[in-house]
Amino acid sequence: MKAAFVTASLLACMACMIAGCSKQERKSVSAFSKSLKVQDCLLQGDLISGTARNTSDKTLTYVEIDFALYDEKGERIGTTTTNTTNIQPNSSWNFEAYVTMQNVSKAEIAATRAY
Repeated sequence: MKAAFVTASLLACMACMIAGCSKQERKSVSAFSKSLKVQDCLLQGDLISGTARNTSDKTLTYVEIDFALYDEKGERIGTTTTNTTNIQPNSSWNFEAYVTMQNVSKAEIAATRAY
């Protein structure tokens, strides 16, 4: 059982590292929180937008998505976060995360928290 949990955790981390939001590119990823599926993630100018879906049968009282921001050379230059409260079971949240840094060409999901 413990080995299965470790394997699942490693797969979730790998999915997060591979998936990201780049300009005019849409991706779907489930990372870190089994109760939250982030999809249609799009970086456009100074805004990251997308949809996060509560895939559980319980209300998520707090949800947070952290993004790592990268320049054209692939160097991490910052982070941004968005959050909300009370996503009902099997419901979606259309999120927006503001990017206050210059020269961001890619954003990757660094972590999700949902409880």
